[in-house]
Amino acid sequence: FAGCTSLTSIAIPDSVTEIYEEAFKGCTSLTSITIPDSVTEIYEEAFKGCTSLKSIIIPDSVTEIKSGTFSGCTSLTIVTIPESITMIDPSAFSGCTALNIIPKTITVDIEALKYDISNNSTAVVAGVSARVAIVGIPSHVVIPSQIEYAGTKYTVTTIRDSAFRDCTSMTSVTIPNSVTIIGESTFARCTSLTTIIIPNSVARIGDEAFVGCTSLTSITIPDSVIEIGSGAFARCTSLKSIIIPNSVTRIGDDAFARCTSLTSITIPDSVTEIKGGTFSGCTSMTSVAIPNSVTAIGSHAFSDCTSLTSITIPNSVTGIGGHTFQGCISMTSVAIPNSVTAIERGAFYNCTSLKSVTLPDSITRIGDFGYLTSGAFEGCISLESITVPNSATTIGDMTFKGCTSLKSISIPNSVTKIGEGAFAGCTSLKSIAIPKTTTTDRGAFENYTSVIRR
Repeated sequence: FAGCTSLTSIAIPDSVTEIYEEAFKGCTSLTSITIPDSVTEIYEEAFKGCTSLKSIIIPDSVTEIKSGTFSGCTSLTIVTIPESITMIDPSAFSGCTALNIIPKTITVDIEALKYDISNNSTAVVAGVSARVAIVGIPSHVVIPSQIEYAGTKYTVTTIRDSAFRDCTSMTSVTIPNSVTIIGESTFARCTSLTTIIIPNSVARIGDEAFVGCTSLTSITIPDSVIEIGSGAFARCTSLKSIIIPNSVTRIGDDAFARCTSLTSITIPDSVTEIKGGTFSGCTSMTSVAIPNSVTAIGSHAFSDCTSLTSITIPNSVTGIGGHTFQGCISMTSVAIPNSVTAIERGAFYNCTSLKSVTLPDSITRIGDFGYLTSGAFEGCISLESITVPNSATTIGDMTFKGCTSLKSISIPNSVTKIGEGAFAGCTSLKSIAIPKTTTTDRGAFENYTSVIRR
């Protein structure tokens, strides 16, 4: 029907499954057309130049809107696009000067990237285009601040979850100042990525955004960022330095876990909590500065930081989580501030070089009780002596188990209970004096330790 300039309307029967290229091209008087659900393919330029066509409903049997399908339809104002559509060619609606609103979020390919665009004039980077996925991802990716589609400009504000995940050939990426959110797993396992500049428009770095970027050596986080998501930089094994600005108020769990080349880090005083596993497995980290703003240190926060020799815990900290410093085999001493009231299970488990521990009078509980509990100081084989403060009421299960160098310990009258296996394996502890009123669980002391009730 191409060039039928007097054709005003047409009803396509249910028997039709495809509308071929240029089928109604140049039908300048065509104002309406009904496309049945039987149609699965509408080919290139099928309705090109239908200048009187005002609206069209695309059935949900169609999955693609191909090149130039409605190009030059200057009167077209309404297009109903079904959820079945997975691809719209950049030229599908070119020259549709009256079409100002696309009624749903759609995915379009523009040059090397694909975008989700919506009717609020914003675009989300969804990943690489289908063409690039076939020919290969370029080593350097430039994300524009604005794109244009079907005569409308869209501002790029977000990089979608997993947009560039496993793009192993990408070495660098440029992010524009228009982007405010880097989504979850956005650059996960981009193993060749060495350079990235995060603009000062970004407010949030999503969970696992850069997880497994094993070639990334350094990164600067701008003052605009307020949140670093869980696992955001985990397993970035070449990352040697990172600057966290004062704008950051939250660092998620495991954010820098197993960054094995990271030697030091300064936590800004805008952060109030170091969450679980944040720096666990950072085997090259020798020092860390914890600000006075921090009130809690989560479980496994610094576990297996095998090069960490000492740490200063500020007076603001009220809780030290379970296994917080587990496996810090180079740590020789630790001073716990008088703001801390309890030392949780496994807090210093297997800190084999730990010789000196200062416990403040604020401590009421050392370790915990229960099945499969790891002792707070279990396996600290270099610990020779310790003074339990008068404030302590309980010593939990396995607390000093395997402290083979422990020769003396003072148990105050305030202690009412000593847990199971609390001093098991303390082969150098020949005798210990405990209050008469203190109860002891099974195996709290072994045969080589003489227990004296006072």
